[in-house]
Amino acid sequence: MKYKEALDSVQASPGPAYLLHGEELFLHEEFIEAVKRAWIAKGDETLNFHRFEGTDEGLLAASGLAGTIPFLGRVRVIVVGDGPVFASKGKEGDKVSPGTGLSSILSYLEKPPAHSILVFSVPQKGALSVLVCRGLAKSCATVDCGPMKGKMLENWIQERFEARGATPTRSAVAFLAHAGVLDLWALDNEIEKAFLYANSPRVEEDHVKRVLSNKTAQGIFNLADALGARDTGGALRALGDLLEGGAQPAYILFMLARHVRYLVRTKDLDKPAGELASLLEVQAFLAERYHRQAKNFSSRDLEEAMEGLLRVDLALKTGEAGGGEALKRLIIDLTSST
Repeated sequence: MKYKEALDSVQASPGPAYLLHGEELFLHEEFIEAVKRAWIAKGDETLNFHRFEGTDEGLLAASGLAGTIPFLGRVRVIVVGDGPVFASKGKEGDKVSPGTGLSSILSYLEKPPAHSILVFSVPQKGALSVLVCRGLAKSCATVDCGPMKGKMLENWIQERFEARGATPTRSAVAFLAHAGVLDLWALDNEIEKAFLYANSPRVEEDHVKRVLSNKTAQGIFNLADALGARDTGGALRALGDLLEGGAQPAYILFMLARHVRYLVRTKDLDKPAGELASLLEVQAFLAERYHRQAKNFSSRDLEEAMEGLLRVDLALKTGEAGGGEALKRLIIDLTSST
């Protein structure tokens, strides 16, 4: 289930159990807080909101409590956090042992009462354990809490500004979405800082640039713009600023590859700028940017660009080339007119 869909449904008509899976901790906590606000009366949190660890003992306690009627409230909300139960991979032929916490939870979920909502918060990257997938995932609504991207991320940024009473410009949202901020906790902090710095409901791109802690973000944006314009000098200056600022070559390469992939998709789609936003899942502002820049490259140019990115990626991973020098040669190749 997509995150936004699950967030809306749990506040209107919740199911008996949810399995939150993915490494964005912000989404896990936002979902849990939304359940609390919707179904636990203010002041009743100590009575009807409970957290347990993802251990055998934690699951046993959670299943037992979930079966009891809430005290002076409509609903009891129980959160089971990450732990060894979710990390143990097991084998496909393994069975759930009787008397264990997982066995108790699965028995509870066969006929769950309407007065409890169970939320399993598992902020892991990658696959869940075999037993969890075969058991919990079949009995719960599984919610994707992985990294956001594209239009979904931009919508999230827009909503976080609006929750503060702010109206960001399209370019401010686009800049933040492509800033390379590590996670949503950090990104929400940058949104708060930009809102306070603007000191007005309208937040401009310049406000974001002035407060963004990660100076690397602006450097990446400048590098991508110069690359798209085939401005060799500008791209090399932007690269130099990034390297002097401590940006890692592998990260710079990753962001360059992402930008080139957008240009490849734009070229392949061959659509007017007005139609690209929905197809690329980005704001119109960025779609126009990619449309303009893609005109500077032939399809063969972009194929060679992807090949060059792969070569540098291999060279960095095998230690065959120094990161800074390899990136400089790559940028010269990508921006040089043929």
